[in-house]
Amino acid sequence: MTIENALQRIHWRASSQQNYKPNPKDIEAVNFMVEWVNREKNQSIRKHQIFAKLYSTYLGELLLYYKDIDQAQKEINKVLSEPIKDSFFWFREKFNLVEHEKALKVLHISNAPYYMKSKDELHRENEILQDNQEYFLKHVQEWSLENITKSLKNQITESINRYDKLT
Repeated sequence: MTIENALQRIHWRASSQQNYKPNPKDIEAVNFMVEWVNREKNQSIRKHQIFAKLYSTYLGELLLYYKDIDQAQKEINKVLSEPIKDSFFWFREKFNLVEHEKALKVLHISNAPYYMKSKDELHRENEILQDNQEYFLKHVQEWSLENITKSLKNQITESINRYDKLT
């Protein structure tokens, strides 16, 4: 249960007039709590607008992927609950994959699975890899987790410093 749900329940119970007869002080207390929660939420969003922008953008992407808001919210909450080093690790994996695919493209090698290629294609690509072994190996897992982490921390703090003041 969230604070908002608890307050809604108390508010409903106190104002329902069924078995519970709230006095004016009860209603004033509940209304005060509701106003306080709403004010704190608004202040938190104002204070963390850059996070709110990224959250809503990522939640939208997850919604398009899962086609289900509940599943999208579960996924974003899962990501937010994990240590930041995990996010950096998975970013590194994706970044290195993109760099690897770019290297294959430069060498005119298809990134299709081997079983989808003819024997002639496999032979030609093998020759290309032999001739360009140094270039290819340079682009396999090129970026270390240490370098990626340092770069991401720099980019994140620069973004916070630049855009947090604008919101």
